Amino acid sequence: MPSPVEFPPDHIFLYKPIPGVQYGGCRALVWLPKARSKSEDGEGGGSDMDTTAPLALMYHGGAFQTGSALDIPYAQVRYLLDRGVVVVSFSYRLLPHVDMKAIISDLLDSYKYVQSQTGLRADLVKAGAMIDVDPRRCAALGWSAGGSSVIYLAAAIEQGNKARTDDPPLPPLRCIAPTYPLVKLVFDEPLSKWNHALQSNPFLKQYWDQLMAEPCGTDHRLDASKMLLASEAIFGVDGRPPVPGILPAEDSRLAYVTQASTRDRPGRYIVRVDGNLGSIMCGTDAPYPDEMHPINLVTSTFPATCVVMADADQLVPPSQSQELFERLQALGVDSRLVVAKGMGHGPAEAHQTDPAWPEGND
Repeated sequence: MPSPVEFPPDHIFLYKPIPGVQYGGCRALVWLPKARSKSEDGEGGGSDMDTTAPLALMYHGGAFQTGSALDIPYAQVRYLLDRGVVVVSFSYRLLPHVDMKAIISDLLDSYKYVQSQTGLRADLVKAGAMIDVDPRRCAALGWSAGGSSVIYLAAAIEQGNKARTDDPPLPPLRCIAPTYPLVKLVFDEPLSKWNHALQSNPFLKQYWDQLMAEPCGTDHRLDASKMLLASEAIFGVDGRPPVPGILPAEDSRLAYVTQASTRDRPGRYIVRVDGNLGSIMCGTDAPYPDEMHPINLVTSTFPATCVVMADADQLVPPSQSQELFERLQALGVDSRLVVAKGMGHGPAEAHQTDPAWPEGND
């Protein structure tokens, strides 16, 4: 009988308490492999739980404005659990309540949580988990904005270690796997575009005010089935006027990330990655600081990197993955480029049960 597409974590821990933030701060969702006796492998008695388990750290996508630590590819989670790997998926604060500097600090704090004696290992002991983890054996995987996140994270670890003179350095990540990451902030429309949208559309302004009055989000599962409803409520559809009130107030973040074109109207108020995402991330108009472009953070001492490129991606240009790989190669970083033929943006992080992309890959 096939496994369900999605299954709940074994534990949820608060790795970074922050006042005024959804759920009281940023959370770590933990999936544990089942204990297998060594006799199952023909090695006599004992249990695999007598040894420490490696870790796979996962970071979700969503343009840093939506998404959830539950929005990860569960086929990969199962694959890793079957091989004795502990999977931890992290939430982080979302735009627009904070900027990218705050989000990067969350990414780094998630790694410090894994490395700290009073962090993940202590929380697992308190929860009665019969497993220990080896924080020196960590891989980081991410998709879309999560792919950008693992690059930001690897760089933040390196930079932090260089700046740290008294404290022991954090161990580097063993490897990272960014999948169709945004590595250049090419979506660089000015912030004035969003301000104009708010001034021109009272329905959009209403949801914006509601969103900004809420606690800073860390978890938003985008309901694609409501996207047309949101567009109808704010912009109207197919030339018809907006229908205010049909979208509940609690869907304010959905309203924020909805673009004006859903059927046949060209979008004029686009806040997501096809508009001014870079300006929202940086809190300023282009040109952005060099360090905000993930590709500029890659060094010769970067962890081994597997870049996954979706060659039919119409959201993040596939050339960005190619350029990242070429930069890694030029710096002598152990790296590989995997090309998913015919894949657009999103399928790699879907809640699939079949781990294989049907059109194959290179």
